[in-house]
Amino acid sequence: MRSFRHTASLGLIFMVVGSAMASDQASAPADKAPTPSPIGRKIDNFSLPDVHGKDHSLAEYKDSKVLVIAVLGTECPLARVYAPRLQALAGEYESKGVKFIAVDANSQDSLSDIATFAKTQNLTIPVLKDMENKVADLLGATRTPEVFVLDNERVVRYAGRIDDQYGFKTGAGYAKPRLAHRDLAAALDEVVAGKEVTNPLVSADGCLIGRVKRGGKGDVT
Repeated sequence: MRSFRHTASLGLIFMVVGSAMASDQASAPADKAPTPSPIGRKIDNFSLPDVHGKDHSLAEYKDSKVLVIAVLGTECPLARVYAPRLQALAGEYESKGVKFIAVDANSQDSLSDIATFAKTQNLTIPVLKDMENKVADLLGATRTPEVFVLDNERVVRYAGRIDDQYGFKTGAGYAKPRLAHRDLAAALDEVVAGKEVTNPLVSADGCLIGRVKRGGKGDVT
């Protein structure tokens, strides 16, 4: 019964925000060129501050076999739902040499917003502020939540959704009673094992990243 009530409440939340997310999607430029696939892209070193002002660089994770970068946003309902799941996956894969970090690239999310989000969601993985969307641009990220799996050479091997349980389609959110595809976990298993990822690119539902304004032409989304 508890599981049913939890799923029902999530469904209600998604229905309430569905119209806003639909408007968000509709606001994207219709003539914008498709985003190139990030698969196979090598990510150069970067440094971003966490909510305490401490800088974290990509280079400091050089001893990690695999690194997951999760792009989150404090206002997105899907990001709120998936943040605890990301934390659980971080614990599940820690012994396999996998590290997780989260990046917030929303221009509207302040450091205090991000700190509150991390505390509310019980996140212990680093949550970093991407002030000018530099890392989001490096990754080719467009939505929250969206995850990127980097191998030991820091090449993107997987990009997209975490799993298929929660999402947003045709003007409303959905919450399945059970997940059928653990896309991120499946990709991690294959990368850790030194295999090619069977499904390296899986579309991610969610909110568009609130990018910084450049050149006076509005948000780059």
